[in-house]
Parts: sequence; C-alpha cells; structure tokens
Amino acid sequence: MTKHVPPPELPARRKVPPEPELIAWDEADARLGGELGVFEGEYKGVLLFDGDLHLDGDFLSALGEITSKRAPVIVVTGDLVVDGRIRLYDTYPGLLVGGEMVAETLEGGDCEIYAGRGRFAHFVYGHDNDGILDAGDVDTPWVINSNHDLRVTAPGAYKVDNYGDDDDCDFTSENIAASFVPEVLSDDASEVDVDKLYARLVRGRRVLRPGARTATEAALADVEAAREARAERLDLTSRKLKAFPAAILEMPWLKELILDGNEIGEVPEGISALTELEVLRLVGCELARLPDGIGALAKLRVLDVSENVKYSFDADFHALKHPIALPDTIAKLVALEELGLSKLSYEVDEDESEDESEDESEDEDESEELAAMSAYALPAAVGKLPRLRKIVAAYTNLVLPEAMWGMPSLEELHLTGGSWAYLLEVPAGLTTFPNLKVLDLSCNFFRALPELTPLANLEVLDLDNALGFVRELPDLSKLRKLRVLRLAGNTDRTDVREPGHAVLRQLFAMDLPALEELGIDRWGEEEDDDVPYRTGVPAEVLGGIGRFARLRKLDLSFCDLVRVPDDLLTLPALEELDLRYNHLPSAERQRIARAFPKARIDFRDQDVPDEEGPGSSELVEAVALVKAANRHRDRGEYEDAVRGYTEALARFADGRAADAYQQLYARYGRMWVNGKRGYGASGTPDERAAWRRDGLADAELCLAEVPPVWQIWHFTDEGQFHREVVRYACNFLAWDLYEAKRDLPRALELMEKATACADDAHAYVFDTHARILLELGREVDAWRLVHRGLHHDAQSTDLAELGRDPRYLAWKQGGSR
Repeated sequence: MTKHVPPPELPARRKVPPEPELIAWDEADARLGGELGVFEGEYKGVLLFDGDLHLDGDFLSALGEITSKRAPVIVVTGDLVVDGRIRLYDTYPGLLVGGEMVAETLEGGDCEIYAGRGRFAHFVYGHDNDGILDAGDVDTPWVINSNHDLRVTAPGAYKVDNYGDDDDCDFTSENIAASFVPEVLSDDASEVDVDKLYARLVRGRRVLRPGARTATEAALADVEAAREARAERLDLTSRKLKAFPAAILEMPWLKELILDGNEIGEVPEGISALTELEVLRLVGCELARLPDGIGALAKLRVLDVSENVKYSFDADFHALKHPIALPDTIAKLVALEELGLSKLSYEVDEDESEDESEDESEDEDESEELAAMSAYALPAAVGKLPRLRKIVAAYTNLVLPEAMWGMPSLEELHLTGGSWAYLLEVPAGLTTFPNLKVLDLSCNFFRALPELTPLANLEVLDLDNALGFVRELPDLSKLRKLRVLRLAGNTDRTDVREPGHAVLRQLFAMDLPALEELGIDRWGEEEDDDVPYRTGVPAEVLGGIGRFARLRKLDLSFCDLVRVPDDLLTLPALEELDLRYNHLPSAERQRIARAFPKARIDFRDQDVPDEEGPGSSELVEAVALVKAANRHRDRGEYEDAVRGYTEALARFADGRAADAYQQLYARYGRMWVNGKRGYGASGTPDERAAWRRDGLADAELCLAEVPPVWQIWHFTDEGQFHREVVRYACNFLAWDLYEAKRDLPRALELMEKATACADDAHAYVFDTHARILLELGREVDAWRLVHRGLHHDAQSTDLAELGRDPRYLAWKQGGSR
C-alpha cells in the first residue's frame, strides 16, 4: 500500500462552551451575511453558537448535556471540536461550521452539513439518503461513500465506494471483500460496516488484510506479473488506471492489450515498441488522439477506440467535445482487419450547426425536428488499409473519405443508432463497397434509403427500427445473395411514428431467392394520443411471402395478427416461426402447426379475449395435466409426471392451447423431474445420463422462455416464479459444465444470473457459483459467496464442504489477529 495518512490529533478541549442563541432563520441569515444560503432545504430556526465550540463526547449527546434548546439547523461561527463522533443521520439537525471542524468521525445522512475544512481521526462517511455532506478540504485516512451527495476533497485518503463501483475510488464492490478484514465487513461481505470499522480503528487494529491493494495498485501489480511471466495477453478492463502503465512498454512480445474503461487520457509514443501486438482495445479511455507511433504496429489486426470523446470548457464554461483523432500513420497498419469507432458522435446545438437546410420540409409524421449529430470523419489514410474487413461505428455519424470508397476488402459495416445518437442520412459512399456482406443500419432515422443494387455480395441487411420516415423500400431483388433481412417496425423515439404497412407490401412484391431469415416483428397496432394510426397486420399484407422458398426462420411477433396468409403455410424449408404477442385464435394456431409439423413454433402470449370452444377447453385440459403431473412429482412417480408434462406441452406446441405461464410451468416441471432423477440413485447409469440430457435440453428452453433477469418483476408472483426458473435452470446447466470441466466462462455467466435471482436461503446456488469461481482461480469471490450463505444458515448442508475448506477458514480469519 502506498498511501498513509496518520490520524489527526484532537486539540485540547475547552470546558466552557458559549451560550447558544435560538433565533429565526431570516434573522440568523442576516447576522451571518447570507451564509445560510448554502442550504437547499427550507428551515425556520437556527441554534447559533457564536465562536468556537468544544464538546466532550459524541456530538449530539454532548450537545444535549449543555443545552436543551433545539433547532433544525446548528451554526457554529468558529471552530467545532468534538471529542467523539459527529453522526447526523436524521433530517434534523443540519450543521454549518464557519471555522475548522475536528472530530473522530464525520458521518452524514438525511441532513445538510457544511464546513470549509476539517480533520477527522478515523473517517468521513456519507450514508445513502437525500442529504448533503460538504466539508471541503479534509484531513482523514478514510472517505467512505454509500451513494451520498458527499462533497469532500481528501488528498492521500483511501476512498471507499460502499454502494457500487465508482471509478474514482480505491475500494469498491470489486475488491472490498478481498481487501478488508472480515471484522469490518457487512454480514454479506459486500461493503464496509462503518460501526465495525470505527470499533476496530479506535482499538488500533488493522482493517486491511495483509497485502491488500487498491484497485490501481492491484492492476499495476498484475502488469508486473504479466511482464515477468512474458504473458502475451493483458486485459486491464476497468481497473481504475489514470495513466498508461509504463511497464507495458517493456513487453514487446505482447499480442493483445485491453485497456477499456480506464481514464488514462493518453497513449505514449512508446507504444511503437509493441511490434507483436495484434489486438489493441482502448474503449472509453478519455483519449483525444492516438500517437503517430501507432503506425509501427504492423501486425495489429483489431483496433477499437470507441467512446473516446474528450471534454473541455471554453471561457463561458460551455462544454467542448473532442472525439479521438486518428493519425495519418494509421495507413501503415497493413494487417488491420477490424476498426471500432462507436459512440463518437453527439447532439449538435442549433447554433453549432453550420450546414442546416433552412427550407428542409418537415415530415408529416414528425412531431419535432430531430437534432443533427456531430460528424466523425475518418482520415483519408484509412483508404490505404489493404485488409480492413470490418468497421463497427454504432452511435457515430461516420463520414467515409472518398479515398476509401470502393475498398475491396471491406465486408462488414455496422452503423447502429439509437434514440440519443443516430444517422439521418446514409453515409456517402456506402454503396461503393463491392464485397460488402453485412450492413447494419438499424435504429436510425433515415428519410430515404439509397439504391442498394451495387452491393451485389450483400448477405445480411439490418434495417430494424430504422423505417420511421421511409416511404419506399429500395428494390432488394438484385441482391441475389441476401440471406438475412431484418425489418422490425418500431422506432426508438416517441416523436417518430412507426412506418406504415405499405412498406411491407413492397417487400413481398420482391423476389429474394436466397433469403433464409426474415424478421418483420413489431408491425402491430400503434396510436398517437389514443388515436390509432396503424392497425394490426392484415393477412393480405403478408401475401407473397410464399415466394421466399428458402426461408428457415421467420419472426412475426408483436404484429397483432389474427390470421396468416395461405401462402405462408407453403414455405417448404421453415424451421423456426416466432408468433408471440399476436391475436391468433386456437383454430388458426392449429392450422399453422399442422402445416409445419417439424418446425419450432412459438405461440406464447396470444391475446384472444373472446376465444371459446376448443381453445379454452384445450387450455383447461393442459392446466389439468400440469396439476396432475405435479401430484405425481410430489409422490415421486417421476415417469407419470414426465408423461403429464409432455402431454401438456404438446398442446402448447401444436397451438391447441396458448398460455405462456402454464407452458413454462410444464417445461420447468419436466426439467426439475429429469434433473432430480438424473442425479438420483435409481435407474441405470445410461438411464440417468439420458434423463440429465433431457433435463438440460429443457433447461435451455426454459431460459429462452423467461425474460432477461433485469426485466423480471420480482415483486409479483409471476416474477418470483421466473426467478425460480432462472435459479434452477442456470444451476442445472452450470453444474453439468463444471463437472465436465468445459466452457467454464459460460458456467460462470449462468451462475451470475442464478445468483442475481437468489436470496440468502438459496445455498445450493452459492455452492455451485463458488465452486466454479474456485475452478477459475477467483478464491476471494468464492469465499465471499460461501460466507454469505453460511451467515444466513451456519448449518447449511449445501455449503458444508466448502465451509470446512481450510482456504475458506484462513480467509475468514484473515483479519482476526
């Protein structure tokens, strides 16, 4: 550890405090020359100490011993010296100190605290709330923040983020558990407990583990270790580096360097020494430019400089934005294949835009003019790159220099936009690339699309959510190699209307002989101010789809369909059909299912409120089958349970019944039973292996049928069921990968989802997660999970083995001495 700040000594106490005055707010503000104007809340009175105030003991209790007067704000015009802690967590009282504030700790909560300077022997702490703690320049060894409006400057202090992962802090959720002794951590070891910290500090006990490092120190140590080991790959993503580590320049053998998410500000010219480098990622590094020395990296294949927009301010404090500049020496990167340029554009203020057209007509469906985006022009030198194959420039208004038009090597161009950064026009020169295979123009706001016929080798075209202003699709019939076409009918802004069905009619009049995947989802009913301007998709709008004879995957979700055209049912190669969120009655669903007996069809979430007869009775029967299967499961009659779940699922698969919840419930039940008997003692080894395979297949399907974790409404019964499904399915899949010692990164990803849906009682999840972390060499993270589970239930059988592990016991006792 490089930082050390000795705790400041408290001055001798004065025994006779000044007599406080209880006065009205306006009177106090007038006497103080308007200094109360710093307060943001509304208050009626002030308890004023005119002069220095010395208190023996913690602030509030000591204050109560010298006066019974109370006010919402306490003002000390001189120095405030407290022989104890200042702990103000409630809304009242607030505190203003005109001189220096000295105490063991300063802890703020809902109230407002203001001081110009201070010395605090142990720490300053801002609690999670709506208050303000503004203490200016302070001398203290620790500053701890839990998502508080904490305004302090403490040179040399260790900074702890007790809430998330603040890039300016030395200790965050990523390294708190690994760095602090267990005695000062919260029960789940996720944060520092300030009361426990105080108790240990006043006894003079250490609070950091031996060898603990800040995030930056740990990153630099990893660089040194990689240098000594002659590692060829170095990933320092989001390690809180504030400068390019000089030791990296002593690793000329390095092949891959990732510095994403570090505010290094500058790449040195010395990077030219890394002549073996093949991959260089510098995403979000606050770079204004790349050095000329970058041109020496003749083996570089991948360069990503996305999200580098440097900020400065003019004399009037207007923000100036400077996207990263690429030097002309980039032309020397003869091996470069991929270039990342995402998030380099921003909204241009009206007075900044020099080339706005005054007579540009506003689209009739546009409620307000979209702002222009700053242009990002590639240097002409890019045109000299002989192997450049892929450019990813999402959220960037890319200008392609004429020098690169017609570049024969370019195969992929990704220009995705969004609600906050987008394209209004297709970049000039885009259609000149003869070998372009993938073109992503999704989520933009084009007024028109160019003729794409010159792109004769195009295989993938993505226009999802980009057709709001488009009235005419270009003729795609000349694109004889087009395999994948995405045309989702949404837009990404509420002030841009969705396109009309006329665009779809144009599509189905085209001949696309190579088309295998088609996404025309989200073309359903839309309204503006409760007035519909687009209906659900009539079946006749899809007429002509039958000519796409090679179509394998078709997405028609969110289209408010009540029927599909007859020629859709003639598609001979269809394997996957997504029909979620439509209004297809049971008879229509069964007609579709009969046409594609081998295809995987998703009929979930059909809204057919007036459905009667076969549809409703089939759903009732399916639910009855699930309930009966549950009874068999509970009695251990697993074969009968699986049979019941399978019969219920057949009704959902062939369209007789449609209910997303019951379908998932049946699949989850079958997965659970096969997992239970697959890892049980009954049956032969071959039978158990077959049951596990069946269960794993259902686990994958279950995860496909639940929302992403962040979208689960955990406060509803359905949300709790979704969390249960995620926990069990992810654990099932991850355990299989763990036992086989294959694809452990995916196993970890699965368990991170499971743990996100787990409570302290779900020890089996923590056990699997911890074992995978151990296998990957992440011991501290593993022991933290074990500690969390055992804290909830010290007798947990799931965690018993890991709880006895000598490595865990050593970690647990690491700070006890």
